[in-house]
Amino acid sequence: MSTQRKPTLATEGISAEAVAYYLQHHPDFFEANSQLLASLSLPHTAGSTTISLIERQVAVLREQNGKLERRLNDLIDTLNLLRADGPSEVIDAIESALREDFSAKSAVLVLRLKTPDLEASARKGRFLRLVDPGDPGLQAFQTLFDSGRARCGHIRDTQREFLFGADADGIGSAAVVPLGPKGKIGVLAIGSVNVEHFHP
Repeated sequence: MSTQRKPTLATEGISAEAVAYYLQHHPDFFEANSQLLASLSLPHTAGSTTISLIERQVAVLREQNGKLERRLNDLIDTLNLLRADGPSEVIDAIESALREDFSAKSAVLVLRLKTPDLEASARKGRFLRLVDPGDPGLQAFQTLFDSGRARCGHIRDTQREFLFGADADGIGSAAVVPLGPKGKIGVLAIGSVNVEHFHP
């Protein structure tokens, strides 16, 4: 019984780069060889199953589209911040971005500073809260401030109540970000009812 070896690019003396170059410069190749296109299959990136070339192309295009969409959203958010006229509009742009991009039903920005513009924004809604730099409620975040890093997941009851007030009982997980060195500026928090939404 004889076994027939399948020819490879190396044994045929053709490099992968040459094949890629040829296909790029002859986009009608698969139209003229439709039976070959129908028989091609590629390994699925998530496992050992195979998918058709068309399915792979669609997956790649979706991924590229997702990246472009995220970049576009980042650009729009940046432009909104650049167009903002004063601290009050900057706060509004941040709140809007959090609600739209993160679907954040519960978000709060706690700042350790007070200016007339910011006080006007704080009176408008529950997103912005201004506190004295020595507010005792901030002591619950000292470890967070010392680390200088964002924390995601379950937070302590005292932290949850300080941040989300009346909504605290409905918060299952949160992302908490210290602002400035050692939290000198304040803290930003986004809460979710889903206990698994934010995790380490």
